[in-house]
Amino acid sequence: MWTRGLLYFVLLYGVGIALEGMRFYWAVPVLGDSLPELVEACVFLVVAAAAARALVRGDGDPLDRWSALVMGLFAAGLFVAQDFVLVAPLLDLGAVDYLRLRGRSTLVIYYAALAIASVLPLVFARPPETRPGAPRVADALQ
Repeated sequence: MWTRGLLYFVLLYGVGIALEGMRFYWAVPVLGDSLPELVEACVFLVVAAAAARALVRGDGDPLDRWSALVMGLFAAGLFVAQDFVLVAPLLDLGAVDYLRLRGRSTLVIYYAALAIASVLPLVFARPPETRPGAPRVADALQ
């Protein structure tokens, strides 16, 4: 679970860096600030969904719902930690100044995408197992 959470973070971080570079150098000069941010967030979420599905269901040992949620929250925690422990000090900014530097719309889009990406593994987790002998809904409908 922790290894998958770290891998989820690394995959999404790499995609985020690549998308940020493309947005900054190619899209912003042509389209302005807002539209490229929204497109970047959409592409990020599509990649996050694919990565979450692969990591939660992959390698023959699918995660249960609790483990999948912890995996996503762990990755989101690493994102927030790198923002405030690594990036803000490198820019010689405090937490509040760093948030002001990013701008309101960017913050809302970034943290909304991060919140959605943190619960995406839960969507692909296996359902909880029923106790032996318990009736199943599918059996009742037949």
